[in-house]
Amino acid sequence: MAANLNVMTSTKRKATNGKRARVWKLHYHGYVLDSAWYKAQAQSRFGSAVEPDVFHHRTHFLFGLLAEAGLSGGRAQLRNVKSDGGSALCIALASNSNENAMILPPQVKIEKLKSILGTDEPPRWYEYDG
Repeated sequence: MAANLNVMTSTKRKATNGKRARVWKLHYHGYVLDSAWYKAQAQSRFGSAVEPDVFHHRTHFLFGLLAEAGLSGGRAQLRNVKSDGGSALCIALASNSNENAMILPPQVKIEKLKSILGTDEPPRWYEYDG
């Protein structure tokens, strides 16, 4: 059963009888990462300042973060979302793409992720930026 994640979703449909079709927007439910934080974390773990390695290390760090929280084999994804008037990287735990995607990982994994990220805040909804 899908969790009630309190997001309004509408479905794509054809306009009929002169009415406008509803527009469906993809949203992700998760945590936006502060880019300075995750870049510094990747730098401290891998210690490379060479630009190609920096990208590789940041990516490796982010997927390692998911594995550390027990989320690498599940539904968690890294997605760009709209946040504070710009684009940000989000650890997405669910989405409104379909009913199955609305199912959150087990709470114990979310709590582990919160601990790693150093937050007590619950995940939030963000509009996809892509």
